[in-house]
Amino acid sequence: MGSRQWIWAAIGGFLLSLGHRASGQELQGGLRAFEPFLGVWRIDAKWQGGPTLEGVSVNKAVLDGQFVEMKTWVRDGGGPWYQRYHAMLRYDREREAFVSHEFVYDGSTRENALRLDESAEHLRTEWSMGEMAIKEEIGVPAGDSYSWKVWVSEGASEPRLAMDAEWVRAPASAIPRLEGEGLDQRLAPVEDLIGTWEVRTRWKSGEALWALLHVEAGERGGFLHSITLAKDGDGEPYERYRGFVVPTDNGLEEVTFSYRGEVQRAKIRATPGEGGTRVVARTERDGSPVAIVRTMDVDDAGFDWRVEMDGGDGAGEGALIEARWRRVGGQAMSYPIDAALFVGEGSELRSFKKEVVIDAPVSATFGAWASAEGWKGVYGLGSSDARANIELAIGGRYEWLFDGVLGSNGCQVLSYIPDRMLSFSWNAPPSLAKTRMLRTWVVVEFEALSETQTRILLTHLGFGEGAEWDETYSYFDNAWSFVLGRMKAAMEDG
Repeated sequence: MGSRQWIWAAIGGFLLSLGHRASGQELQGGLRAFEPFLGVWRIDAKWQGGPTLEGVSVNKAVLDGQFVEMKTWVRDGGGPWYQRYHAMLRYDREREAFVSHEFVYDGSTRENALRLDESAEHLRTEWSMGEMAIKEEIGVPAGDSYSWKVWVSEGASEPRLAMDAEWVRAPASAIPRLEGEGLDQRLAPVEDLIGTWEVRTRWKSGEALWALLHVEAGERGGFLHSITLAKDGDGEPYERYRGFVVPTDNGLEEVTFSYRGEVQRAKIRATPGEGGTRVVARTERDGSPVAIVRTMDVDDAGFDWRVEMDGGDGAGEGALIEARWRRVGGQAMSYPIDAALFVGEGSELRSFKKEVVIDAPVSATFGAWASAEGWKGVYGLGSSDARANIELAIGGRYEWLFDGVLGSNGCQVLSYIPDRMLSFSWNAPPSLAKTRMLRTWVVVEFEALSETQTRILLTHLGFGEGAEWDETYSYFDNAWSFVLGRMKAAMEDG
């Protein structure tokens, strides 16, 4: 699998061996030729004889460099921004081409092949939309810009130049931040899967497995997108799958991209079950009589999961794995606090304290901890992925997600006094699988020393006993020092 560096609450360049590399992955094989396109790009152009076009594109290496994830937002003719495409790009050796699997805002899909010309200075592709034929020529970036030309033709007519413009590099702040617009009704049968789920179990072979699954709807609700992170045995966590569920003429289909560079397709069947929804995904491989069948019985708190091999004759090899995934994030603003997850109790609690004085008003320092926008302004600068789910309500979500997916998933607000105190539950990194599934808690107190200066006192409590708890204690004893230091630097220096 190779060595991976994972980022948890490491701020300001402090790297901890926890989470996957959301950026900085090296592209593999023939995909390396696409490296000049990685990053954030923006265009401000006009179609020939048509409306204006503004666009932002983000390309990044994912799944251990086996794929490039590409997201494109556009604004047509001065209208509202929307995400038009979410695509996965791979290199196909047999076709000697880049292959883009595109998932469109309206639920449609498209697969395009892009090939370098003989000069290796341009990518070219051809595709159709109804009776319209489209040709594109994309210049390989030689710096901070690249050319983009589009020709269109209908029927036997000669192609006409419709676009001749440049994309230029842009900062992460150029990426539009949009709210979701609801879900396509064709996806309603699998809506219960939206959320974040976590499991700790063992395969039939005995190997331990920890995994985190995050499922969300596309911004216009035309598809579901999922990311699966996993940790096998005593190995390091890594990004295992990215998937899309899309409506087709024959029902729902799941397209999955794996860290091995594979693309798999599964037929999805969802039916109402006892207390929830049963979702069955059946993956059939070309030339193989054996299918992989995943069954998920979903309820409000989690889902029961079973993976088995099916030979097609009703006879299988039995379950490869059976386990229960626990919901650690969803669409609800708040949910009950599970006291059974906390091991600390009584007055003699294992804890530590950290303190910092910051030249900033108390309202600003409280806001950096108590709102997603405030958190992003302090801890998420310079990252297109970093985000927080902070719902200021008892039981509301309190999740710091530096790569947009993995972090304090499932943690919750326990109590708060505006501008004076905030307490929340907290979990360990996935490298500490046992303590990851349990909870400690953090109390952050704010004291206004003047109108422009605040003292912050952080107390982390509720650690258990034993080797893994010792490691968890040491981990956060270091990490919170960097968090507070980063906060001070960001709020005082900008």
